[in-house]
Amino acid sequence: MSLFTQCSAVIATCAFLALPLAAADDAKTMPPGMDPAAMEMMKPGPEHQMLAKRAGTWDVACKMWMMPDAPAQESKGTAKTTVILDGRYIQDDFTGEFMGQPFKGMGLTGYDRQEKKYYSTWVDSMSTSMMQMTGTSEDNGKTVTTTGECMCPMAKEKIAFRQVEKHTSDDAFTVEMYKTVNGKESKCMELAYTRKK
Repeated sequence: MSLFTQCSAVIATCAFLALPLAAADDAKTMPPGMDPAAMEMMKPGPEHQMLAKRAGTWDVACKMWMMPDAPAQESKGTAKTTVILDGRYIQDDFTGEFMGQPFKGMGLTGYDRQEKKYYSTWVDSMSTSMMQMTGTSEDNGKTVTTTGECMCPMAKEKIAFRQVEKHTSDDAFTVEMYKTVNGKESKCMELAYTRKK
């Protein structure tokens, strides 16, 4: 059994054990032996409420830098953000173009209340690699900084990424991506999101 399968089984078991608590209104109806504090951590919290503000459809202005000293390639796209699994995660579905080609991507973002970290994954139509990132916020979710690695098909090795998501209002936010190659960090992407009215 792979590590992924084992982890999935543990998560599924925890979720199954938590099912009786979904209908529990107070400690009197909680099954014997269940830890109320642990069960509280399985519910969405303030961080999830902040993530849920992203729900809706967005116009996205995109800038990409293939090389640090090259001019940015600009394009436009649209994104739809949906709150899923009873408020625990948001799902982003992006449609646009990259280097003149149609481009689609999908991301999942959540917050682990036990680890006090944001987690995200990203997959798209121009790669078979999955990007996974983790991070934190110092201002209650208005700015979230995450880091991770992804396989680069050109370099044929994993390179480090840093992403900064900044919310200026409920109707606008930016995502900036930086990559580190040969020990030097450079900006490689900037996405400006504006809510569709």
